[in-house]
Amino acid sequence: MEVYLFLWKSKIDWDVEYVTNTQPFGYNRDDITLGIINYLDIIHPEDKNKVIKNFNSYHRIGHDNIILQYRVITNSGDVRWVNEKIVIHDDAESPQQYLSIIVDVTDQKRIEKEHQRALAIKDELESIINKSPVVVFQWKPEGKLEETWPVEFVSDNIARFGYKADEFYTGKLQYGDIIHHDDLERVQYELSERRDKGHDNFSQEYRIITKSGEICWVDERTFIQRDEYGNTISYQGIIVDITERKQTENLLHTEHDIAFALNDSGNPEDILNQVLELTLNIGTIDCGCIHFTDVYNNLNLVTHTGLSTNFVNDISYMDSNSILNRIIMIGQPVYKDYSEIPLKSDTSKNGNRNEKLRAVALIPIINNGEVLGSLNLASHVYDQIPADIRTAIEIIAAQLGGFISRIKTEMNLYEYQSLSSSSVPINLEVHGNKN
Repeated sequence: MEVYLFLWKSKIDWDVEYVTNTQPFGYNRDDITLGIINYLDIIHPEDKNKVIKNFNSYHRIGHDNIILQYRVITNSGDVRWVNEKIVIHDDAESPQQYLSIIVDVTDQKRIEKEHQRALAIKDELESIINKSPVVVFQWKPEGKLEETWPVEFVSDNIARFGYKADEFYTGKLQYGDIIHHDDLERVQYELSERRDKGHDNFSQEYRIITKSGEICWVDERTFIQRDEYGNTISYQGIIVDITERKQTENLLHTEHDIAFALNDSGNPEDILNQVLELTLNIGTIDCGCIHFTDVYNNLNLVTHTGLSTNFVNDISYMDSNSILNRIIMIGQPVYKDYSEIPLKSDTSKNGNRNEKLRAVALIPIINNGEVLGSLNLASHVYDQIPADIRTAIEIIAAQLGGFISRIKTEMNLYEYQSLSSSSVPINLEVHGNKN
């Protein structure tokens, strides 16, 4: 860093009386002190008028310490940035003196400019990331199998999962806290194995729980950062929401498995139990039941899963005059909030509302225009059933219609009435009370 000390004769022409350096900015000191080169002439032409104006303004209002920053042109034609501090000495017995300390700050300006450029690039990248479906993380390694990864950085678009970045920065949440409990051990083991085997990057798919309690599938690409000795210093991760793709895959697999199950010649109740369990694999839905109609159009519970005993008792039989029965017998799928669904109004005004269900689907099971039963599904987590899930469960209900029609034909009347009789309440133990 070059420092120059100038003593000026006059504020008007900036004539130099003395300068410490023999070659200030590459010029000969004598040329400057003799007036062959005027200091004002080496100030960058784009800065010259501004420097004179600022100096005169500060001087006029009585400042005796004036700070200026501008560019100068060296004798070799280079451009250098300088900071100049002008100290004015005013003495009644002598004319004013102007002492300048001029510091070359070109390197500092370059660093500042590079820093500003880096910040601008960083801001632009963060803006791009936050507008994209990609969430970026950097985690601190704990170096143990059961680590849950404290967060050093997370992009603001973590909000797409309902969380705020500050929740991770303050330690209120670690990343492992939002991984689905059924997947956490596998994710921990996979990372530990890859790290210990010297891998630098890998990918895996797993589920996370959003702030509102919903389940999302993500694809994580992890990059392991190491020091010069090979020790892990951080993990960097790129998280992409792949929920829609996983749901599509699940739908295709489930539809195939259900079609295969319904073509089985096994016990009808076992098949229906299997179909209901498979239906829950398509996503969003986490509980449900199947009812059959009897010859009087009463609805009788055949199988259920994910529901409490009290709730099952409440819906085990719905006679043909009940509101819920009449809704199903219309023959059109109904999707509503659970609070809007009328339960057994003949036994209770509000029905069993302790089940805490949210989204509900009532899907009539129809064959050749006849309502043979209903596929009733619900979620304890989601407020709505997405369009693709609706399409899938309506296809499943149509498949069930063909299945029920077939077993009615294959079974004698007594056997079918035993499966869907309203004369005696369904024995829940026989039909598998899966709470």
